[in-house]
Amino acid sequence: MPTSLKHIGAVICVVVVVSMPAMSFAGTSANPADIGEMRLQLVDASRGTRARGTIPATQTRKLPTTVLLPAHRNKAPLLVFAIGYNNSAAGYREFLLDFARIGYVVAVPEFPLATNTLPGRPLQADVPNQPQDISFVISEMLRASAKPGALHGAIDPRRIAVIGQSDGAITASAVALNSCCIDRRVGAVVSIAGDKSFMADTWVATGTRPWLGIHGTSDHVASFSGSKELYRTAGRPRFVVLIDRAEHLDPTNNDALRPQVVALIRLYLRRFLFGNTRAGLQFDSLANNGRFHLTSDGPTRR
Repeated sequence: MPTSLKHIGAVICVVVVVSMPAMSFAGTSANPADIGEMRLQLVDASRGTRARGTIPATQTRKLPTTVLLPAHRNKAPLLVFAIGYNNSAAGYREFLLDFARIGYVVAVPEFPLATNTLPGRPLQADVPNQPQDISFVISEMLRASAKPGALHGAIDPRRIAVIGQSDGAITASAVALNSCCIDRRVGAVVSIAGDKSFMADTWVATGTRPWLGIHGTSDHVASFSGSKELYRTAGRPRFVVLIDRAEHLDPTNNDALRPQVVALIRLYLRRFLFGNTRAGLQFDSLANNGRFHLTSDGPTRR
């Protein structure tokens, strides 16, 4: 299991505090907050990394991780975000700040062969290694929260979610639904524009964690049929929300859609990380609002 990996985490932190504007969409925080930002240089010594262009192969996996801290950071829920191919934490910055504003500690590793922050062409063949990267980052974040330091006491270990976009959505879904790398510390998963590509065909038909897929119907990079296929794999509770005329990055990067996506995910996580049944009712309503259309196996209030 990923939780039993032996690893060594080397951590260097740079903290920057910035002031962020309030969000206006119903269901999200309307209070401005100061968001703390840290850069952690995490190194998993238990696994290697293949060569990338002129960067030679290494015997470790370096995972530079951006951490966003909410204003109130005492036992906050942890959200680990999995980036897409040829992207970076910076490419999702506003989406990620939205979750820090509403109270999540957000950790975003730069996968060594997917990030666009390094020279050389990214390699999608590394996707099968990324679920273990997520589990490693969870372990390091929990360890940092448990010991004296900048993150001491910041994280509630009972409330951990994983969200991913594109190849990151494949990664996130594998943490919940693929027997290769299920991490039972994760309480809920969100897959944005995902499918089953690159992973071993060991998807678990009964699923072990709540799973939410979000996909645009005009996504020409990854068809929304991929989210429907993951939905058929997932156990219960499972949900797919299709967004009319939305393209590949629109759910996270389109300013007209992102606030509703964030509000929807917030309600989903309140239901399945916090046990708030009222949030389930609100989720059902918001997921069938405007351009959003929900498929599920029952109401989230159960």
